[in-house]
Amino acid sequence: MLLNEQVRIIKDEATLVTTPVYYGPDDVYDWTTVGTAEITLDSAKIIYLKFTVTAEGYAVGNGRVLLNNTPLTASGTVGTGSGQGVSYTTTLYLLLPSGTHTFTFQLCQYYRDPNQAARRMRISGAIYQLNFPDKYVQSYSSGTKNASGNSTTTVINQQFTVPATRKLAVGYIKQYTCFIHVYMEGINIRKSLVANPGGDTSNCLNWKLYFDNVQKSWNVRNSDFSSTVTGYLDYGEGSYGLYIVPVDASNTYTLRIDVRNTMTTSYQVRAFVVMVFCPWIIPSTSYQPIKLDFPQGSTIYVTLEPLDLNPTKTVKIGKARFISFGDATDYYYTTSGTDILTASYTFETVEVSNCIMLVSGYGGCISIIGVDVR
Repeated sequence: MLLNEQVRIIKDEATLVTTPVYYGPDDVYDWTTVGTAEITLDSAKIIYLKFTVTAEGYAVGNGRVLLNNTPLTASGTVGTGSGQGVSYTTTLYLLLPSGTHTFTFQLCQYYRDPNQAARRMRISGAIYQLNFPDKYVQSYSSGTKNASGNSTTTVINQQFTVPATRKLAVGYIKQYTCFIHVYMEGINIRKSLVANPGGDTSNCLNWKLYFDNVQKSWNVRNSDFSSTVTGYLDYGEGSYGLYIVPVDASNTYTLRIDVRNTMTTSYQVRAFVVMVFCPWIIPSTSYQPIKLDFPQGSTIYVTLEPLDLNPTKTVKIGKARFISFGDATDYYYTTSGTDILTASYTFETVEVSNCIMLVSGYGGCISIIGVDVR
């Protein structure tokens, strides 16, 4: 008997909004709303936001998106002002409840060469809808904190519990992909650097992420700090970081956001965090979406598809040995490929309870998972 579940709910997928190109004024200016987009959802959906900020050749600025009037993400400083146009694209997954939601697109500009024609900022974007059955969201706001000079301030320190598992025909959900989106800013001071582990950068606000009290490298870092564009420092503050991590169902973890102020002056700071959990969106590292649990002799089927990218996706069944000689001896079954990839393996002599299933291919997703029970 074949028992399967199509976890990618393709009937719900749609393009909700494609914005025009919004231009900012031909001047220097602080955050200015240049466009808005409103969406209405009949039930909770995963939303995929994609926006591009462009600095014409002799412009430098920042772009950001607000969700229901709360800053969500920013491009960080875009442009060099030296004549070379620069574009930067940011993407992120959200989970929104039913109802109406407003996205606000803003630009700022803190450098322009008055003697050149190409000197404006612009922003454009798109909002998409997709859906999976296992999806959760948590969000936190720091409020305003004082970051004293030459010191470290903890801005957010939050324990969170991963959603519980769910039983499928193939077993139990073992790991969720967790997307941690963080918007950070020094209030009226454009000196935020989204920092990876290592030494602190001088003359700025070094923002750091700790997961279970261990500092992590961000997957995406959009900083507003620039050591070369130092005019109008009270314009266009806003930085963004993304950290992607597989987390175990029902486990509790700690998220901490610190800022190291390497300046002598104290500044007010704030941060907003949005965490999205889904076991079917493939993270940036290998993970175990399912704890296999079905009768011996059965055949497992897994279909992987492109999501926002078309990467090489991989399924492995087995387990790394205490001394590894590579995948060929660690795994009884391995398959890889782009486009729609279907993996299948029959547990004849290999025992189900001895094996794990590893999946990788950031930019893709698991769409169908099932088992032919024997």
